[in-house]
Amino acid sequence: TTMSTIKVNNLTSLTDGPVLRPDHPMFMAKGNDSQSADINGVVVSYDTAVFDRGSNYSTSSSKFTAPIAGIYEFHATVMFTSSNLTSYGYCFLDFRINGTRRGQEVMMPRPSGASFASAQITDMINLSANDEVDVMCIVANTTLTIRGDFRQFYGRLIG
Repeated sequence: TTMSTIKVNNLTSLTDGPVLRPDHPMFMAKGNDSQSADINGVVVSYDTAVFDRGSNYSTSSSKFTAPIAGIYEFHATVMFTSSNLTSYGYCFLDFRINGTRRGQEVMMPRPSGASFASAQITDMINLSANDEVDVMCIVANTTLTIRGDFRQFYGRLIG
């Protein structure tokens, strides 16, 4: 059987209800090289695009630029390896919009004796066209090493 479709503003709707969104911007990127994070913070490098529908993600700056206004969902992860994993004051990730932290940071729990630890953050953000989003990591009282190739940053327009 063939299904009838209706197309409006780059959205395709099947006549029985589901909406297909093949043109919605979305991306996934990963990192490659190790980085150091400390109290000054570091913009986490996600320098390899796994996919980038709409070409809105920059691998050189690790930023997503919103092509249109809307609600976007983002997720970011990092993994640390360091002998200092049990001595930091706090460690968190935060999304930045146009260089300004959101203040929605998610703090990583302190592992007990582990050699590796992970932090992640997920958020829905209302963006204007041309707003830029990246990820910052801040660590107090020590320096932690963000492992190469054990981190992802992805996002998508949801409405």
